[in-house]
Amino acid sequence: MERRTAPELWREAVRNAPANPAYLEEGPEGWSPVSWDEAAARIDALARGLLAHGVRHGDSVAVLSRTSVDWILLDWAIMSIGAVVVGLYPTNSAKECAYVLEHSETVLAFAEDDEQVRKLVSVRGSLPALREIVPFDLLDKLLADHSVRTRVAREARDLVFNVINTEHATARPHGLYFVFELLWRGVGYGLIDTLLLTVFPCLVAYQLLHGRVGGLKGKLRLTALMLPLVIIVTATYHLGYPQYRQDGVSRAETGNVLISIPTFATANPVGSIVAHVSQHVAAVTHSYESKIFNPPVTKA
Repeated sequence: MERRTAPELWREAVRNAPANPAYLEEGPEGWSPVSWDEAAARIDALARGLLAHGVRHGDSVAVLSRTSVDWILLDWAIMSIGAVVVGLYPTNSAKECAYVLEHSETVLAFAEDDEQVRKLVSVRGSLPALREIVPFDLLDKLLADHSVRTRVAREARDLVFNVINTEHATARPHGLYFVFELLWRGVGYGLIDTLLLTVFPCLVAYQLLHGRVGGLKGKLRLTALMLPLVIIVTATYHLGYPQYRQDGVSRAETGNVLISIPTFATANPVGSIVAHVSQHVAAVTHSYESKIFNPPVTKA
């Protein structure tokens, strides 16, 4: 079967278009038809404008809007130059928009109205890749004298063309998904981490000392044996993830040594278990705002 791109299918649809309009656009005086030729001309004009604004092959371009003809035509225009469409719900908060825009490395964002523009402006300082925010009422100013048709067939193949974000991809999980995350990534994974990274070294050191961990000297002996075990086990475990092989394990080492301090001080791992689980529970709420996750991502 011949492989064809979405823009190629669009142009074929325009060539074979029926007499009926391509879209119906709602305005102050009701609904008005948008013909296939009119839609195609506007898509080409928007595509040339995107190129004039520096959008290139593989760049991400966001659209923050309700469903509208402008949204649809922008969608086609962005795809036609081989860029990636990043859709945002108008009900997303500024923080949720920032999360999606940061992780998609969006370079240009379109916003439906002043409310949506203000939302994006409020978080623009945390988005170094975002070069410009364009309100819908300035779309006509995107027109520029550039050719796009020779780029389409060559650049639009084998590319992601649309990023669709569900509620799970916003800044925080919600509802039952939040409960699952709290129980798994929070309590469950926190317990697993503590058993492996703190309790296991504690038990090994305890056995090597034959249980002689009472008093200050006993606790110092426990710490002297347990600390290097904690460091070795923590490094070995985290180096199993590409994320840590690339970024290093110093953050994980420091965190787990700090979490193990209650065990060093009391010769009892209960305090460390509580601390580690609490750290993971906090991560459920806050780690979606960063690129650091517990458990670590496994994708190379």
